[in-house]
Amino acid sequence: GILSEEGVLASSTRESSMGIGIIINLATLPGLIIAPIAGVFADWFSKKGIMITSNAIRFFLLLGFILVLGWQNLWLSYILVFVLSVILQFFIPAEGGLIPSIVEKPYLLLANSLFSLTV
Repeated sequence: GILSEEGVLASSTRESSMGIGIIINLATLPGLIIAPIAGVFADWFSKKGIMITSNAIRFFLLLGFILVLGWQNLWLSYILVFVLSVILQFFIPAEGGLIPSIVEKPYLLLANSLFSLTV
């Protein structure tokens, strides 16, 4: 088992399957809604600044989550996954937009392919 109302570890397969389904949906939904807007922000603002800021925010969110023992609260875990996914939607286009500036033109197709594969 993995996630349940009683805590992080579930005793039944049904509870853990539902928890995993919720996590997957919460991690995927921001990509459908926020990604187009985030791409515009990556064009308007400094890509390095967006990457640094989004990584710093994710770091401090995770640190706070660990320090307050957030993994013991199922709903707090769900909220964290959703918020981290929202922030990631800003990081991805900024990272992808920097590839042409750090990779030589003959290798650009390969670099973009590898980037897409890892995302």
